[in-house]
Amino acid sequence: RRYLEIEPDEPEALHMLASLGVGEAPDRASDDYVTAYFDRFAADFDDMLVNQLEYRIPQLIVGVMDEALGAGRTGLTILDLGCGTGLCGVALKGRVSAIDGVDLSPKMLARARKRRIYRTLVEADLCTHLAATPVRYELVVSGDVLIYLGSLDDVMAGIARVLQPGGTAIFSLESHRGKGFRLTESGRYAHSRAYVRKIAATAGLIERDVTRQTARLEYGEPVAGDIWVFQREG
Repeated sequence: RRYLEIEPDEPEALHMLASLGVGEAPDRASDDYVTAYFDRFAADFDDMLVNQLEYRIPQLIVGVMDEALGAGRTGLTILDLGCGTGLCGVALKGRVSAIDGVDLSPKMLARARKRRIYRTLVEADLCTHLAATPVRYELVVSGDVLIYLGSLDDVMAGIARVLQPGGTAIFSLESHRGKGFRLTESGRYAHSRAYVRKIAATAGLIERDVTRQTARLEYGEPVAGDIWVFQREG
């Protein structure tokens, strides 16, 4: 509150105040919050996640992909939703014929561009990009990105839209044992399995698998997450 007295409408302060239960929680983190937050951490992001927080989502996604599509599957066209600095791209590098990335943070995209993995990198809101792109993919992946969305209606519909018939989506979410979704004190959203299944079915996505995993550490404690696999109706 003091921060907002000094700098009204500052997006990070507004979002974190909502995460602490002050006022009504938004259905998603604002674009301004996401951009400011990740731009600020871009330079040290990889070191912080991998070396300090034991971030495992890219490797978990590859493992789940091998189970869903067959071990060693290569030549895939992939969309990396919320690609950040390209950690998922690194993990998937040997499996693709082409991989495109989209993210809101220009500084994160600049780091991803230096890896020379992605065919294209687009600075855009995920849902806006999914609704507009003419490209269709065999696989859509999203590692620790949809946790900044509460409502998943638009993003699920968008994923279904850009998948080829029979295409696969693999993404991570933080686990919520209650109903629907909730904004946690971390500033991220957690989603119940019942909610995810309902929204995905409405979008025309068929559930193939879900596994409970440790996504990373936070203050030395494991953060429980779900790795989901869905397939577009063929």
